[in-house]
Order: sequence, then C-alpha cells, then structure tokens
Amino acid sequence: MSAEQYGRRLLEEVQEEGLEQLLAEIRQRSCPQSKPRIGIPQLDNLLQAFRLPSQPADHPSWTSATGHSPGTENEAEHHDDQEAEPSHRHEAPSRQHNATRKPAVIELTSSRSASGKTTLLLYISALAALPRVNGGNESAVIYIDNDSRFSAIRLVQIIKHHLETHHGTSTNLTSESIRQIAHEALNHIYIFRPQSSTQLLSILESSPSFLLDKTRHSSIYRPLGLVVLDSATAFYWQDRFDRTMAQLDTPSVAARDHPSKTADIIARLKALQTRFECAVAFSTNNAPSRTITQTHTGPETTPLTPAPQGPSLSPWTMYATLTLSLTRAQVPQFAPQMSLEECLRDAEKRLEAVRNARFIATVEWRPGQSLERDRVMIAMGAGEGSGNHPGFAFKIDGSGIDIE
Repeated sequence: MSAEQYGRRLLEEVQEEGLEQLLAEIRQRSCPQSKPRIGIPQLDNLLQAFRLPSQPADHPSWTSATGHSPGTENEAEHHDDQEAEPSHRHEAPSRQHNATRKPAVIELTSSRSASGKTTLLLYISALAALPRVNGGNESAVIYIDNDSRFSAIRLVQIIKHHLETHHGTSTNLTSESIRQIAHEALNHIYIFRPQSSTQLLSILESSPSFLLDKTRHSSIYRPLGLVVLDSATAFYWQDRFDRTMAQLDTPSVAARDHPSKTADIIARLKALQTRFECAVAFSTNNAPSRTITQTHTGPETTPLTPAPQGPSLSPWTMYATLTLSLTRAQVPQFAPQMSLEECLRDAEKRLEAVRNARFIATVEWRPGQSLERDRVMIAMGAGEGSGNHPGFAFKIDGSGIDIE
C-alpha cells in the first residue's frame, strides 16, 4: 500500500464535529439520560416506550474491502487484517448512534375542537415550570400561542388545582403559599404570539440567544424543559395561500423550488432539541375524522374503538415521537320515545353527566410501529384504553384538570 492510499484511509477515519457536539456526547456517555419525565405517569410510560430505538444494533454490518490494487495473496491478507481494525472503529459510533433515544416530541390531535388539547398543554407546561418539591421539573418553558388561546388566569387555576390536590394536604400549603408558587412558575413560562409562519421561524431562530442572555429573563439558571406550539397547524391556510400566490407571480419556478415553511419550522425545533435537550409538545387540528364511542355510566367504560386512519401522514405526525388523539366521551342523548315531561325530569342529571364527561387520549399508530406497540402494551399493562389503542382519561372542569 502506498503512502497516499494509507493517508487517504486515515483521513476517512477522522470525524469532524463541533465542541458543543463533543461535550454533549461526553455527557451522554458519562451520564446517560434517565427516563423522560413529563410529570403525568401515564404519559411518561407511553413516551418511554416510544423513545427507545426502533431497531437495536446488535448485529453490525461489516464492510468488505474493495478496490484493492493487484498484488500477491499475502499482501491481500495483510491488507484485510489492516481493514478489520478500522471496521471496529467505524461501527462503534454507528451502534451508539442507533442506540440513542428518540427525542421527546408529543403531538395532541383531534378531529373536533373542544377536545382538551389546549388545557392538556397548559397542564404539561405547568408541570414543567413548577419546582421539583411540588412535583414539577423546575425548568423554563417556551409557549408559542399561534391560536391566541393562552390564558394566564386559566393556567393559574390549573397550577393551584394541581397543588391543592397533589400537595395541599401533605405539605399543609396555605392559600397564600399556593398563590406565590403559581406566580413564581408563571415567571418561567415565556409566551410568544406570532401572526405568521415567518414570525414563528424568527422566534425559533432567536430563542437560543434569548435563553442564553441573562439580562432578558429570570430563568438563566433553569434548563429549557419544554417548547409548546398551540397549534402547529395554525398558519396552514395562510402558508398555502402565500405559496399559491408565489407560484402565480413566478410561474416558471416549480413548486418544489419554494421551500416548505413547515419543514423549516420542524428543522428549527429539532435544532433546539439538539442544543437544549428539551421536550416538544404541540397540537394539530387537521386530524382525519374518527369515531370513539364510550358509554358514560360510571367507572366501567366500553372499549375505545377509533376508526381507521387514512394512509397519508402530515409532516407534524412524522416528526412526533408519540401522537395522541383526544376526544370527549360521548354522553347518550335522550331516547326518541321519551316524553317532554321525562326529558325535563332528567335534564339536571343529564347536564351533570355532561359537566362530568371525561376526555380520552388514545395512541395513534403509524405504519411500522409493531415494536413500539409491544412495548406500549407491556408498559400500560391493564391501563385505560383497550385493544390496540391504549391511552388514558382525564377530566376538565372550572378548577383545573385531573388525570385518571
């Protein structure tokens, strides 16, 4: 082997990376990430099952040495021996890369409005911002309110309800201390309200400089724990109109030459996750129609049977590690044969049943997720949901949200 060939082989083994990536890999090896914790046990179990690698790399593929210069058999054997050792070095990073957990990305979708998506996102944000002693993650939260549905008053109600139901009796929290904890948590939730995808991209691009500037916020000593988009598809029709108008203005330019803003937004979110190792939760509104029936007769419920989905998947669903479909449990209507007097007599009971109606979150499967399906079934055990669509239930009222 000539010196030039040997140098070329050595150069191929050199991997170039930045200091930030190197430090992240060192931390990953010395302190492997623990089980992801959103703060909702049912959601944590689901996310843990989906974040594990889909294909364990127990059998690395060995690359054969090709393109040798002609020589004697002994030279070929010597060359193969030299190739064997670098193969180990090439495959080790590959095995580690395949063993890396998937990012924590949660999609909340529904076919109808008023299905509990925003309230559940507010609850997840509250758990991320609350102190650890109060069951939170004590981190900073970026909440991007694309639909202008964020309510600070509602968030305070959710935080107070969580503290009263989970920590009020055990720690003897007073009303004043609960109010102070709730307001302190609000100081670490940063709300952005873009009016277009362009503004959303600008917010995501400037987020690192904002988070690392201690003069602009009070969360400099907290990690970025969560990024929320409510909803991720808010600007779909606006972007579609802009793309159509751009094609009319420049008909010679093909549609593929116009970059997708959705792809750019997802790329920015991935960059944030790579840099800050945070979770991402978002809602979508363009889910296919589906029917989930459940008889509201008490703790015993009928199986959840979502209708089959269409074959196409949106970029947001492909980006998500875990997709949950939210729906409100249906309350049986008045029977057609009931008289007006009977309806009036049962009206109060029926209104009470509507007020106490449960919301159901079920897992949306994608093609090729058989391994994740087995893990979820094991993780959930005999939990809520049934059949091939496990999940969990929760209630929403004026005071807050309760996970069952």
